[in-house]
Amino acid sequence: MEGLLRSDQAARSAARRDEEAIREASTALGFDFAYPLVSGLLRAYRLTSVLEFGCGRLAHLKYLRDRNGIKGWGLEIDSRIAAASTRDLQGTAYEGVLQVIEGDALSPGSVILPAGRIEAVVAVDLLHFYLRDRERVLAALAGWREKLPEAFFIIVEICRGPGRRAGRSPLPKAEYNLCHRLTGQALPAERDWLELFEAAGYRSVRKFVFPSLEHGAFVFRSAS
Repeated sequence: MEGLLRSDQAARSAARRDEEAIREASTALGFDFAYPLVSGLLRAYRLTSVLEFGCGRLAHLKYLRDRNGIKGWGLEIDSRIAAASTRDLQGTAYEGVLQVIEGDALSPGSVILPAGRIEAVVAVDLLHFYLRDRERVLAALAGWREKLPEAFFIIVEICRGPGRRAGRSPLPKAEYNLCHRLTGQALPAERDWLELFEAAGYRSVRKFVFPSLEHGAFVFRSAS
């Protein structure tokens, strides 16, 4: 982080490559904030079958299983993480109720979904990584709407507030947001998320914005 603050190009490059550190920071933010929020939204809409984009080592789905009793599928693009997560499920209480699918959330046509109804798609701190290619994200969202037309789409994402500056948040997770800023990642505002999903054929059902965390939670459904 010190190198980033000095605008050290080598440090910036290293931070982009350090995916594991980003995952750990995102998981920490998840347990404190995002996971309880998603759990409450699933309960509010009585949703019990979930597909999560970028499931990693299944921390979020295990949380939702423990608290909501969901059946869940995690979509993971990294074959090594997908294999390790599948092994982790074996012989546990999660085996048979959680499952990992190796695939790319931005290529919905290539993903083979399990039999049965998926009531909600969930993505936490994932989509903003890809927004520099907005058209690709837009096409992917439209593809998922066609693939799962009845599903709720719930995201918890970075949501930049008007006039906020990097590093001004007094909360412990400020460094996580600051790292995103300094590595040149997209930092969408509330309007950006609403416009993106509307362009993909969704309508906004519910939204919460938390300026001090620079995050928001959004619930969408197909507009048709």
